[in-house]
Amino acid sequence: MVAGPFKVGGTIGSFSHDGKQLLSSGPAGIGIVDTRDWECHHDANLFDFSDYHLGPACFFPDDKRIAVTAGAIGAASGNIYPAMLKVLDVETGHMVSRVTAFSALSRPKTSIQSIGFSADGQRFVSGSDSPAEVRV
Repeated sequence: MVAGPFKVGGTIGSFSHDGKQLLSSGPAGIGIVDTRDWECHHDANLFDFSDYHLGPACFFPDDKRIAVTAGAIGAASGNIYPAMLKVLDVETGHMVSRVTAFSALSRPKTSIQSIGFSADGQRFVSGSDSPAEVRV
C-alpha cells in the first residue's frame, strides 16, 4: 500500500486526469485527496447532498468539475438508483448543472456502479451490475 486508507467520501474512487487528485464518493459523501501530500483538502461537507444518496462520481477531463450520480436507495438491495447526474465545481463544491433525466440513460431500478468520461470529454459511460451492462 502506497497511501491510505482514507476516511473521506464513500467507497468508490477515481483519479483526476492529471493524477493530482483522488476522488471518493458514495453514501457518506464526497472527498478529494491531494496525491502530492495525500491529505484531504476537500471534505465531504463541502458538497451538500443532504436530500440525496450519492453514487459513483468522476472528474471531467478538465479536472475542474465532477459528475456525480444522486438518487434513491432501494429498500431491499441498498443499491443507489440514480434519479439525476449533478455537475459540481471542484473548488467551490457548488452545483454547476444537473441532468434530471439521467435515469433515462439507464434502465429504471438499475444500480449504477461506475461512471466515466472519454479522454476528449465527448462521451460518457456508465456501468451497472444489475443488469450487468455498460452504456455509452
